[in-house]
Amino acid sequence: MAHFGRTLERLRTQAGFATAYAYYHRNGGRRVFPFSFSYYRKIERGLSLPKAAWLPVLVHNLRLLTPMEGSQALTKALLSDLVGDEAVFRDFVEPLFIPAPS
Repeated sequence: MAHFGRTLERLRTQAGFATAYAYYHRNGGRRVFPFSFSYYRKIERGLSLPKAAWLPVLVHNLRLLTPMEGSQALTKALLSDLVGDEAVFRDFVEPLFIPAPS
């Protein structure tokens, strides 16, 4: 489950939130996020995965210049952790993210 947590931590840091605490609490904490801070830490540490419905909240609060890039990175990381097998993900899931030729 480490892919999602590492990706979220990288995007959070790039967004200017040096710590998980700053990201969670400066964005409104429990009023905004559908989970507690301790659960958020479990997500970043790779000990748990968020529900798919929570992805928009995470991406929105990262305040990325290109939210689609953050959405795609987190979605790929989530799917990678769900599949669990690097080779299967690389061969069967990752190609789905390559735009089809026009």
